[in-house]
Amino acid sequence: MMRSIHAGAAAAALFLVTAQADAATATVTRAWQFKDADPAVLKVENLVGDVRIQRGTAAGFEVSVEVTAEAKSDREAREIADAVDFNANDAGSSSAFQVLLPEARFPMIYRQGAPDGWFSGRMYVDYLGERRRITGDPDEGVSVRVDILVRAPAGARLDVRNVLGDAAADGFAGELRLDGASGRLASTNGSGRLDLDSGSGPVEVSVHSGEVRADTGSGSVSIQDCACRIAADTGSGSVSVTGGEGELDADTGSGGVSVTDFKGSVRADTGSGGVRVSGLSGATELVADTGSGSVRVDGDLSGLRRLDIDTGSGSVTLESSAWPAMELVVDTGSGATAIDIPGATVELDDDRRSVVRVGEGGFRGVVDTGSGSIRIRTVP
Repeated sequence: MMRSIHAGAAAAALFLVTAQADAATATVTRAWQFKDADPAVLKVENLVGDVRIQRGTAAGFEVSVEVTAEAKSDREAREIADAVDFNANDAGSSSAFQVLLPEARFPMIYRQGAPDGWFSGRMYVDYLGERRRITGDPDEGVSVRVDILVRAPAGARLDVRNVLGDAAADGFAGELRLDGASGRLASTNGSGRLDLDSGSGPVEVSVHSGEVRADTGSGSVSIQDCACRIAADTGSGSVSVTGGEGELDADTGSGGVSVTDFKGSVRADTGSGGVRVSGLSGATELVADTGSGSVRVDGDLSGLRRLDIDTGSGSVTLESSAWPAMELVVDTGSGATAIDIPGATVELDDDRRSVVRVGEGGFRGVVDTGSGSIRIRTVP
C-alpha cells in the first residue's frame, strides 16, 4: 500500500460495523496533522464522498476522514473499508492529501444516480491519472465513500478536487479552490480569493469578501451578500446575485441573470435568457447583451459612465430615480420606443435612431434591440 504520512500524524483507525437485515456497514475514521508552514498550502483529491472545510485553530492543516463501506456481510464491508488507502504528503508548499482506491479492489464504484446497465450508458471519470468506471447499480459496483473534514489555518491556500460529491467551506480565509464533476460547491462566511468550478452542479456563495469566480457547465450560480469582484459563468443555468457590492461579470449560455439590491457595476451576457437587475446603485458600468431575452433594470443609475444594452430579440426597460449627463443612442429593429426623462431632448439621427441627451451630454451610451420595444423613464 502507498502511504506517505508524517510520523505520529495519523490517529489510530477506528472501526465500527453495523448490520442490517440485508446489508452490513463498516466505518473507519482517521486523522492527520500537517506541520506549520508559511503560507500553509494543501491539495486534496477525493473520488467519492463529501468534503467539508472549516477554519482551524492549529498552525497547520488538520485532515480527518470517515470511510463508509457497505456490503452483504460484516467481513466484506470491513475488507472494503480497509482497502481504502491514503497518501498524506507533508511537504510545505507541495503538501498533498489523496484518497487512493486501488482499481484492482475497486474496479467499479457505486454512486447513487449514476447510469447502470448497457441501455443506460456508462459513466467514467478521470481520477489521479486513471479513467474510473462509476455505476448506479449497487450489485455491480463497490459501495464506498470517503467523507473528509479539512480544518485550515487563516491565510492558507487550499485546492480541493472532489469528483463525485459536495464540497462546502465555512469561515475559510485565504485562497480556496473547489473543483468537482458533480455535486454542490459552496462557501459561506469566507474571505480572500474563491474559485468554484463544477462540471454539473450548483454553485453557492454567501457572505464573502474578496474575489469570487464561479463556473459550472450545467447548474445554477447563487451569490448572496458578497463584497467582492464576482465572475459567474454557467453553460446552462441561471445566475442569481442578491445584496452585496463590488463588480459583477455574469455569463450564461442558456439561462437568465437576476441581480437584486447590488451596489456596483454589472456586466451580463446571455445566449438565451433575460437579464433582470433590481435596486441597482453605485454602478459606473451597466452592460447587458442577450441573444434572446429581455433586459429590465431599475434603481439609481446616476453614476453611470458606460451604458451598453443589446438584445437580439427582447425588450429593454430602464427605470431610474436619477440620470447622469449623457447622450444615449436608442435603436430598435422592430418595436416601439418610449422615452420619459424630464428635461431630456430626443432627436432622430440620419439612421432614424433616437438620440437622447440629458444635461450637457456627458458620456455616450447605446440601447439596441433586434426585435423588441424600448422604454426608458424616470421613476420616483
